[in-house]
Amino acid sequence: MAFIMIMALAGCSGKTDEIRDNSTLPTLEVKDITEDLEVTGTPDQAKDTDITGTEPSAAGEEPAAAGDEDKTDVETANEVTPETTPEVTPEATPEVTDTSAPTEQPGQGGTSEGQTTGGEATADQSGDGEDEENKTDSNRQFVVVLDPGHGWKWAGACYIGLQEKDLTLKVAKYAREYLLNNYKNISVYLTREDDNVIDKDLKVDLEMRCELAKEVGADCLVSIHFNATDAHTFSGTEIWASRRSNVHDQTFALGECIMQELVNLGLKRRSVSSRKSTDMFDSNGRAYDYYAINRHCAARDIPGIIVEQCFMDSEYDQQFITSEEGLQSLGDANARGIAAYLGLLPKDDDTAEE
Repeated sequence: MAFIMIMALAGCSGKTDEIRDNSTLPTLEVKDITEDLEVTGTPDQAKDTDITGTEPSAAGEEPAAAGDEDKTDVETANEVTPETTPEVTPEATPEVTDTSAPTEQPGQGGTSEGQTTGGEATADQSGDGEDEENKTDSNRQFVVVLDPGHGWKWAGACYIGLQEKDLTLKVAKYAREYLLNNYKNISVYLTREDDNVIDKDLKVDLEMRCELAKEVGADCLVSIHFNATDAHTFSGTEIWASRRSNVHDQTFALGECIMQELVNLGLKRRSVSSRKSTDMFDSNGRAYDYYAINRHCAARDIPGIIVEQCFMDSEYDQQFITSEEGLQSLGDANARGIAAYLGLLPKDDDTAEE
């Protein structure tokens, strides 16, 4: 089935102040935001199985068809991809629940009503008419959080002697460097600067990565990952957005902007999709996001997405992970996509660096 390409329409290029390390980040406190959840089953059944909560399809298995989900908070799907296979973990395949394109045009970035601002994000992020004016204000300060997936004992996918946790950190640092070198009015935080994670409890760590984004007033969070399957037959990029109405359009717009840049590198477009939880529901019976990063970001009114850059076990895709040049090209592409989504202004030509 031919994929429908949605071109990123927003502009790109440059900012920066000094690169921040995690020593400047606020002290995080675990906060319980589950009071509005109705969880069926035991807590051990909640889908926080790895650093993003992602789980794999069985080798070569097709996902469930889109359309068998509650459409209250999302548009009718207008794009269904024939196969989706996130990273390998031992649990079952969740349903693909939404592949709808955003109604908001790329380049309009931002968050919905209720987001708490912090750090250097000083503009109103209430989602009303003033928000659009702030987006084009040359003095508007944007805040991006990059989340290098995995870390510590959570290595992620491993193939050809490479570990996912190492690749995600390199790509995140390249993306930060590109954003800071090329765009104005942008602050960039990483959820980890090395192999250390925020918390040694996986579920707590996942939530704290999103809590960090809230504490610094993030306009978006991009969680960087890589794929692999037992089948070793898949290739390309897939991106996981949110099905929740408060950030649905923003996450799909952000995902499309980054997808376009990765496709421009020569990677195959697989999908920009969302998945619904099979055991976590709101008070109206609507399923929450399946993946922890999507779910915890949405609970904080932050557009948060997971970008599975490519497949570590694809012979074609390996050109992007076996050299620093390849990894840098991925980081730069993610940065350009983020810049397009936020509508970042380029630095002056004499200060910008490609």
